[in-house]
Amino acid sequence: MEILWVHWFGVEPGWYHSGFHLARLPKIGFIKSLDEFTFTFLDPGQVIRGAHIMPAFSKGRILTLLPATKSVARVLSPDETDDWVNFYVNM
Repeated sequence: MEILWVHWFGVEPGWYHSGFHLARLPKIGFIKSLDEFTFTFLDPGQVIRGAHIMPAFSKGRILTLLPATKSVARVLSPDETDDWVNFYVNM
């Protein structure tokens, strides 16, 4: 049986609105690790195989989304300990 362990993204809460009529890309970010549904298992057949997301550089980086620096959920180079706050979804 094949499974996939997923760290979910969520949409940007609050005032941010996107779409072609506003000329703004949708904005997403990782769900905080303390949320009950942050990590789940999926059937790989239910997964979109490709998407183009870009870091929202203006929002910076954050340490609190995944507080553990050593985890199978985070495969970073040794000098990286943080994540981008938000990402834009290219459409």
